[in-house]
Amino acid sequence: MIKDFVIDLETMDTEPTAAIVAIGAVAVDFDEGIVLGNTFYRRVRLESSVAAGGTIGADTVLWWLNQDAAAREELTRDQDLTVTIRQALNYLSEWMGSFCRQKDARVWGNGASFDNVILRHAYACDGSAPPWDWWNDRCFRTLKNMHPNVPAPAFEGVKHRALDDARHEAQHLLDIFEDYPGSAL
Repeated sequence: MIKDFVIDLETMDTEPTAAIVAIGAVAVDFDEGIVLGNTFYRRVRLESSVAAGGTIGADTVLWWLNQDAAAREELTRDQDLTVTIRQALNYLSEWMGSFCRQKDARVWGNGASFDNVILRHAYACDGSAPPWDWWNDRCFRTLKNMHPNVPAPAFEGVKHRALDDARHEAQHLLDIFEDYPGSAL
């Protein structure tokens, strides 16, 4: 049973209340040591995130303005192909639920106070429960800092595209567990 998910968000703030503009996620099979090809990616309409309680921070907007054109374009192109934050959260819940029950899902975010916390806030503002229990929050950043001798794999794709970042983090996570198989999940 697949129960580990690496999730990456693109947001317009660094606060727990940040407006989400993209959600990328990959399922990880630690038993097989693979990142599954069945992935999740949704770009979110910024106005829907703000209307649902998401915040925009000036520092983050300025940070985005200094990113590569490909990363910025990912947030602005084809707005008719974006979904509302409510739709994105519902799709994410359905996708994760296709792998395992809520009580079994473990979510890896890149920082103890970022991806998972922001998603929890978005679900709370929507009046719905996240598709994992709080005790199954996992922090990829902590784990990679505990194992600095395991190098990050070469990055493939566009940095700061949520799905590409999630894939990269998932592969690095698998590399760490391959070198340190006794690491706690």
